[in-house]
Amino acid sequence: MNVLKLSFLSFFLLVSTSVFSQNSPFRFGVNAGVNMSNAMLDNVDTNGSSFRVGYQIGLTVDYTISQRFNILSGVYFITKGSKIEDLDYTNYTCGTPDFTHKFEQQYLQLPLYGAYKFNLSDDLNLGFGIGPYFAYGIGGKSKETLNNSVWGDGTSEHEYKTFGKNEEYLYYQELKRFDFGLGALVNLEYKKFNLDISCDQGFLDIARNTRYEHRNYSLTFSIGYKY
Repeated sequence: MNVLKLSFLSFFLLVSTSVFSQNSPFRFGVNAGVNMSNAMLDNVDTNGSSFRVGYQIGLTVDYTISQRFNILSGVYFITKGSKIEDLDYTNYTCGTPDFTHKFEQQYLQLPLYGAYKFNLSDDLNLGFGIGPYFAYGIGGKSKETLNNSVWGDGTSEHEYKTFGKNEEYLYYQELKRFDFGLGALVNLEYKKFNLDISCDQGFLDIARNTRYEHRNYSLTFSIGYKY
């Protein structure tokens, strides 16, 4: 949490102190795209999970170290999620229930790539980057469905906030807000326009329930414009 706040504060400080510099090594831009995300699960019986389609939009900043090396970063609003079939992390004495969980996660995410750039022509560059990302969950609604029976209250579906402030009995369905992992990026830049393909893998187990482990991973396609 403190690391993420410091990262966002540092980003905005860089923007505010460098935007008025005539010879600034910083370049700023906008970026938007679509992603496919899923969950990597451990220590739980399940029939698998499937990708969910999401989107991202954000402000970008590049810092030029040399003609070949850049630092690529920014602040993004990004949606992630997964659909998990037959997720059973409880101990039932009357057989195994058939659960389906649909997770929807909304994050503020800050990547930090170290990138190497190839000049393909005067106006065309190809870059490869790798580095960590920091993310903080700010919203999203998830669903838990009991497919072949009902709970004691006669319902078969619970909808809840993905990150906190639910009824007490839903506490262990929630996910932890903070996420951290490693990302990689391929960037094709033509003049002020760019096309990005990126992927990231979460290192942290974000499941609040200690009976299983849940880690994010995603693949994103986006386009951008740099000023």
